[in-house]
Amino acid sequence: MLSSAGLTDIRVRVVQPAFLDGPHKHLQEISMAKQRAAVVAAGVASAEEYDAAHAELVTFTADPTTLVAAPRMIQAWARRP
Repeated sequence: MLSSAGLTDIRVRVVQPAFLDGPHKHLQEISMAKQRAAVVAAGVASAEEYDAAHAELVTFTADPTTLVAAPRMIQAWARRP
């Protein structure tokens, strides 16, 4: 897209944070807990199924040998000629 726009000196950086411990390692489990009501109300999973899956995620993130990664982020920038 940058090249098509006529920009030059194009640069790209890809970042994907990953965590073995700390509060960021628990972001997915916190997000999942906040989605429970909507998922159960939509009939995607029963309350029991959802709670079981969430419990597995809590166990996974509590394990100091597991790695949890955030989504990959891509930054791109360029110069006008």
